[in-house]
Amino acid sequence: MDEKFPLEIRVLAEARDLTTVKRNMKVTKGAFARIGLPVKLRYQTVVAPDEWTADTSFGGGPAQAEILDFMKSIFGGERPSGVDVVYFMTQHWDGGFADCIGGIRAADRAFAFGSVEYAIEGVVPSPTVDEGAIAAHEIGHLLGAHHHYANCAEALPSGAIRGDTNPCTTMWPLAASISSTFGLLERSFIRSYAAAYAKG
Repeated sequence: MDEKFPLEIRVLAEARDLTTVKRNMKVTKGAFARIGLPVKLRYQTVVAPDEWTADTSFGGGPAQAEILDFMKSIFGGERPSGVDVVYFMTQHWDGGFADCIGGIRAADRAFAFGSVEYAIEGVVPSPTVDEGAIAAHEIGHLLGAHHHYANCAEALPSGAIRGDTNPCTTMWPLAASISSTFGLLERSFIRSYAAAYAKG
């Protein structure tokens, strides 16, 4: 299995956000490293479509499919050669979204995106959301993990030692509660998908 690793992630970011994206993705990289899955991050700056900035109200902006189509168009519809998954950290979405569960299996489905600066949980600002944990969550979906594998027992106290005080494991469906700690069931699926499908 070791010859498959590290997991190769292409990270897309708008140039103005690159420093913040790199800081956030350190959390993501750490979450996977703690379950024995080393990650190699390669960054690429992109220019989002002008029309995406037209509506910044809650629920406004591009649809999920628009963002995925934009990401895929950069690479001709499929992840680049040698890359396992593509992740876009963007100002144009609050929360996160993965193209499909287990998307790493298909070159045209290994795409996910999430917030670079998360501001909204419903309509209330949520200071406990970690954008790096959102990225780990969405990439976890691409590696076969579902929401129902999560729990709110395994994340603490180990996460609290790192300053991560959110009570639930990474695949929990509510961003304000997730930590960067994968639970036992989550990590089992993630590692098995990586072993089976990662090119490294």
